[in-house]
Amino acid sequence: MPQGESKFIRALYYAALGEKQKALSLSRRAGVLALLGMKKEAITAIADWIKNRSGGISWPHYLPLRHLPIYDNLRDDPRIREILESRRKVYEQRLEKYRLIETG
Repeated sequence: MPQGESKFIRALYYAALGEKQKALSLSRRAGVLALLGMKKEAITAIADWIKNRSGGISWPHYLPLRHLPIYDNLRDDPRIREILESRRKVYEQRLEKYRLIETG
């Protein structure tokens, strides 16, 4: 496991325990922020990632944002609903694109 991912997993662990300082010292990724109840910061982190990575890695993916429990407390916010809708469209476009490859 890459060093960054290991730190992220440990940060999630500490966030789940409510150990805010330990968690934040390891990672400030959206999942950690969301688990700590830092909604505004978590949504900003997600939006920034999308904006900065629009031509590259397409995280955050629709399914994790929609279904992972670490994001539950964000889903009532209009900003995250807007993000989910835009990610859903990307998800559906890719489903169609790769379905055509499989059947072609």
